[in-house]
Amino acid sequence: MLANLSTVPGNRLDRLTCFDCDVKGIDRSSISEAPDYCFIDGEHTAQAVQADFEFCLSVGRQDGVIAFHDDAVVLTAIQKIMASLRSRGIRFTARKFGGSTFAVFLGDSTVLADPAVHSLSSNGSRWVAERAFVDSARRYV
Repeated sequence: MLANLSTVPGNRLDRLTCFDCDVKGIDRSSISEAPDYCFIDGEHTAQAVQADFEFCLSVGRQDGVIAFHDDAVVLTAIQKIMASLRSRGIRFTARKFGGSTFAVFLGDSTVLADPAVHSLSSNGSRWVAERAFVDSARRYV
């Protein structure tokens, strides 16, 4: 990942911190500045994805972005996360990007105003609902 990102002009890799461990292994106090963007690509179980998300939610900006890789694989976790955010009254906008990336834009995320976000993504809540419908329909075939 870092090798690919290093080829992007103006990449600012000096602002990127990667953690190659379970969130239990990260000391919250080691994160001195709340991240604008968290990218979750770890263990592909619902429990691990939810734990990663809760960690990012606790250390990240209130108007930050939390993205997931392999969204179809971790769909159950994304469904539970979105339901949890709604039940806690945390405002968010979900966007489905091409490939296998899904993102939750928290609160009044200014990133949503970027035209590239809308041109490269679609309504994430609709994508989740459609996937859930397709998955439930398969169970009855």
